[in-house]
Amino acid sequence: MEITKGKLLGNFHDSLGRFNLSFDYSIFDKPIKNLYEFSPLAAATIEHGAAPSYPVLYVKAGSNFPLNPYGEVFIRPKTGEKFSLSMGALHNSYLSKLPNIRLDGGRLEPGEQKNSAPSSLNRFFIDPVFRWKNGEIGINAAHETIAASYYGLNAQYSSFNEASAMRDSMGKRSNVSKVSMYARSRNKKNNSFHYSTHISYTGLSSESNHLTIRESDILTLDELFLRALPPQYDLNTHNPKEKTVSVSIDAGAGFAGYNTLMAGASYQAATPLYSDTLNRSNLQLHPRYTFKKGRWDFELGLKYNRWWEGTTNDYNIYFSGSASLEVVQKKLWIYGFLDGQNNFMTFERMLRSNPWISPNIHIKNIEQPVIARAGIKGSLMDRFSFNFWGGYEEYRNQIYFYSNPNQFYSATSPWAGIDAFYRDETRLGAGVDLSYYSTVFSGSFNSEYYTFKDQDNQSDKHFNYSPLTIRASGRYNWRERIAVSADLLFKSNTPTITNMGIVYESTPENLTVAETRAYLRANVTLSYSYNKNLSFYLELNNILNSTIVEYGTYTMPGFNGGLGISFKL
Repeated sequence: MEITKGKLLGNFHDSLGRFNLSFDYSIFDKPIKNLYEFSPLAAATIEHGAAPSYPVLYVKAGSNFPLNPYGEVFIRPKTGEKFSLSMGALHNSYLSKLPNIRLDGGRLEPGEQKNSAPSSLNRFFIDPVFRWKNGEIGINAAHETIAASYYGLNAQYSSFNEASAMRDSMGKRSNVSKVSMYARSRNKKNNSFHYSTHISYTGLSSESNHLTIRESDILTLDELFLRALPPQYDLNTHNPKEKTVSVSIDAGAGFAGYNTLMAGASYQAATPLYSDTLNRSNLQLHPRYTFKKGRWDFELGLKYNRWWEGTTNDYNIYFSGSASLEVVQKKLWIYGFLDGQNNFMTFERMLRSNPWISPNIHIKNIEQPVIARAGIKGSLMDRFSFNFWGGYEEYRNQIYFYSNPNQFYSATSPWAGIDAFYRDETRLGAGVDLSYYSTVFSGSFNSEYYTFKDQDNQSDKHFNYSPLTIRASGRYNWRERIAVSADLLFKSNTPTITNMGIVYESTPENLTVAETRAYLRANVTLSYSYNKNLSFYLELNNILNSTIVEYGTYTMPGFNGGLGISFKL
């Protein structure tokens, strides 16, 4: 199975009521999947629906309350089949307050105090593509600014409750610029030459400001906590920078009608934070053979991986293979795959899943020596598809985020800034994917259940990873005039590490282990299409007002909603 990289821009729906920019990151509506989950292989699902139709202009704007204004614009001039040009921009910001947390019998609950939690995301992009009969070449260029505040403060630090103070004295602002170029073949004939090349550069610069208690006052902490003395603070600024380069090529040819030989090579390199030297890198070589004939489809390959961390280097070898048997023609398949890989981690990659990471976060690669899955998938009446699977995964240096509690007395990282530690982990899981598609109603359901074991054979140390996750979404439209859509996310009780109740301890293994309660986040959108160009909508989020706590430190918005308008040509 081929590993595909996501583009900067998602799909677009033809209908105005369903049309939406699918940007790949938001700090206000957390990603549907686990916050730092990797998907090394394409899911075995069956796609429905016609190819997307792109408008020349699409504009969307609105605001939720508590105040959360957002806007999107997308432009794609009509340039013919051989050349296309897409460009656009996005803004999303949160300008209100969120509750702090308290520890109640080992479980994290919202506190009475609310802290200012200003956050924002701005993005600009341009994607030109040139196509010819058997190939295409394209450029993806984007710049984004991600700003977040360290609002996960305990109640005794209520003096940092103004939005401007949080932005200037307890916040982080990161600028990320990325340019990539790709070229790939479009020849679908098996007995032909196939190729795909990709090169990209990412530059990140960040500024993180935070306050620490002045050294002279640390000697009188007891009086400070008794509020006998006003605390004095010093402002600390960190400016981490990172450069990342990625190059990949995949090429091969088919022969004898149903055989294909392919070889892939990829190289990634990044600078450590506060350095200009590309001395972190990862090289992967992936030769493989594919056979497709009749009901059988299988692939056999090996992955050779070598990595460098400063003066340290090592290598790994993974088996890579997959097989699929068509039991009922175009209706039912059984499949399985075995794979492995080394996930090359960067500050920029962590930032996309966690906007509160420390400017000095510990970065390590996450290796998955074994990724195994088997299942059965199928379709009915070209409308309903299903996929039932079971799997096993091994991790070396699995990542766990935590909030270090003593940082208010240290100039190295901000209080409530998220750091990371790493441990080995194994997972045994099962899941189901269901989807239905029609012109009137479309919906999907996904459920995943995992059991965990860490390197000490303990099953309760899977911090911030939920054992059971259920996702569902659906949309019903009446005559393409009125549409109702909903999405649900359920996560079971999850262990986490919190900074509550500890002042000095900085070793993550000795911090307080707590539990975040199970939650069901339900969002509903009602839209009305005034005509083929103009639409109005009402959005209600987290309608059950579920308590959602991330990384044992940060609460998410409760019930909120607002109005919006969209326009297309």
